Amino acid sequence: MSPGTEVKKRIAVLGGGLGSLSTIIALTDQPGWQDRYEITVYQLGWRLGGKGASGRNAAAGQRIEEHGLHVWMGCYHNAFDMIQRCYDECREHNLTPGSPFPTWTDAFMPNSLVTVMDHFQDQWLPWTTVLPTNDLVPGTGGLWLSPWDYVKELLDFMVRRVEEAGHTLVREFVQAHAVHIVTTWVQEVITGCERIVEGAVAAVEHPVTSLHRARDLAEAMHADPANHTIGQQSAIVDLVDRFLASLRDSIEKELTTSMDLHRLWILLNLAGAMVKGMIRDGVIYEGFDVIDSHEYQAWLRRHGATREVAWSAPVRAIYDLVFAYEQGDDRRPNIAAGVALQICLRVAFGYRGAPVYRMKAGMGDTIFTPIYKVLKHRGVRFRFFHRVEQIRLSTTKQYIEGIDLGLQATLTEAARQANPDGEYAPLTPPIHGLECWPSDPLYAQLEQGQQLEKGGYDLESPWTDWPDVGKLSLKRGVDFDLVVLGISIGALPCITGELAEANPAWKAMLDGVQTVATQACQVWGNHDSQAMGWNPSSVDGPVQPNIWAAYPWSGADMSHLIAMESWPAADDVRNISYYCSQLEETGPIPPPVPNPAYPAAQSERVKQQSIAFLTTEIAPIWPRAVAPQGPKAINWDWVVAPSVPPGPDRFTAQYWTASVEPSGRYVMSVAGSTRYRLTSEICGFLNLYIAGDWTVNGFNAGCVEAAVTSGLMACRALTGSPRTIVGAPNAQR
Repeated sequence: MSPGTEVKKRIAVLGGGLGSLSTIIALTDQPGWQDRYEITVYQLGWRLGGKGASGRNAAAGQRIEEHGLHVWMGCYHNAFDMIQRCYDECREHNLTPGSPFPTWTDAFMPNSLVTVMDHFQDQWLPWTTVLPTNDLVPGTGGLWLSPWDYVKELLDFMVRRVEEAGHTLVREFVQAHAVHIVTTWVQEVITGCERIVEGAVAAVEHPVTSLHRARDLAEAMHADPANHTIGQQSAIVDLVDRFLASLRDSIEKELTTSMDLHRLWILLNLAGAMVKGMIRDGVIYEGFDVIDSHEYQAWLRRHGATREVAWSAPVRAIYDLVFAYEQGDDRRPNIAAGVALQICLRVAFGYRGAPVYRMKAGMGDTIFTPIYKVLKHRGVRFRFFHRVEQIRLSTTKQYIEGIDLGLQATLTEAARQANPDGEYAPLTPPIHGLECWPSDPLYAQLEQGQQLEKGGYDLESPWTDWPDVGKLSLKRGVDFDLVVLGISIGALPCITGELAEANPAWKAMLDGVQTVATQACQVWGNHDSQAMGWNPSSVDGPVQPNIWAAYPWSGADMSHLIAMESWPAADDVRNISYYCSQLEETGPIPPPVPNPAYPAAQSERVKQQSIAFLTTEIAPIWPRAVAPQGPKAINWDWVVAPSVPPGPDRFTAQYWTASVEPSGRYVMSVAGSTRYRLTSEICGFLNLYIAGDWTVNGFNAGCVEAAVTSGLMACRALTGSPRTIVGAPNAQR
């Protein structure tokens, strides 16, 4: 070795979800990385994506089959930045020739409608709000708003809701209360701030209430809360409190009969509780984590939200978004207050472009195909069909010394010859110009392909009784030097027992960060959305596809995907609907492996629960799609399954999934659990770097942005770059 030549470090990446992949994208973004590292990804089964993986079913119209409903929020800064750069590189190097999505804007569609299902007067009614699009681009624009900025946004939001309210009682209240405030309240409440507030009042055209004064005072105060006086902050809390108490007295008699007042009160009471809580509990000084020991509903109620408001549709939507129900039991909602509050504020006030973006094909097609193509082009190696069995420590307990793998399948000689690098080629031939991940392995490439296909073995299930065809033990200093662990936390107790025994913080994380099983189904229909009844009267202009939450199952109209599937004309597919929810855990704990009967039983349970939902809960979502003989059940004539007579049996031709696999379970953010999360900087082992939405990442919730941010943090711990990561805690290693 010549003087100055640097020995390449070999990096073993375990798992192919977004945490792992974003780590590698960030690492290989760095100039000259090829001279310093060799990177190999070891992946269970035949596809990348983890909980976000999707597949194409060639036997059913090349339909897209997802693990659940996936949308991207307009506030996903790091995720959008990463995927935009992947699309740019694919285009620059012609990595996806003929793709219908040459740019990221071709792959995503903005959605400005937000719908929650509001339970009012014993009815489920859609509460649809249009959050206006803006000219900003997701993934650009730098740092997030500070907690104090969010306080000001909330106060301004409350004022606008009051000024735009059309109900007579609200208008009368504003007129009457404004006179009272102007004549008696200024000197009493805002001592020391009269000059600032009086100057702000002069510019206000609307009648001035205590809420206006709170908003104006906050705007006039210093941008850094450290420069506030206790009197100023107390004044804001007092003004908001007085306003809400007086308003409630004025409108209470019609709250149960007027839907407009009911919804206005929810928004004002909810926003007011957030403002007061952020000031009283020091969130404006210390950040959102300071209240994560509190459960969100309890925190809202402690700061003035009524019981009904603390479990209203907008609040339930946050719980549904992240499946925040312990053991899947909807009677046990649980999410850390700081996590929930941050999600709410970022989604409402931090989006760029649109609040929600939907992908124009499957998650695998639009996200993991370009990421895979870019990483392959950069020289990253992928080893599919490699199952991690155990991670072993050195005798000093400081290093990952070995990684034991089960080899699930091997390539045929023809497959090895066909691929220059001798790797499994995981993508389908183009479907409408798009290379996709199949729902099953491409059996023709595998020596064991005929046996696997005939037996229907699920290589992504730990309970499969398919035997490994070989074993592989990776050794430190020979096969790897550094390890990136991106496998989700639900699977880690089985493979990191030595780590938990050696490091109390690792064991505390495994014990303290909970996960939950989820369920999902997809239904193809022969009537379009408008015929099925989605046409909210509260929305002006063109009707956008529906996305809803705060209901027994969340869901979305995904009919735009029809163009990317390949259905026979005779099937007359005009609608695709996705539904998902948490899956309650009943009975004994999952059995030891192998036991293929267990996932089969869970799949059957999801099938029956999906049918029950469609036959008892569908009317509020699709009011015109109900059966003539029953006001609640779906009209099975409208479900595409040509070879099956109308009736619930038609569901067997649809798609459903039970995400009960340890690595497929959704990562929760229950109250008090944030303190147990680790980061790559402090995970306790010198050559280990962890990545995923289960780590500390600044968002600390199960979502794309959390996983990508964690991946960037893992790269920073490994290389020192990127030094600045939007939304992430500072480096500590």
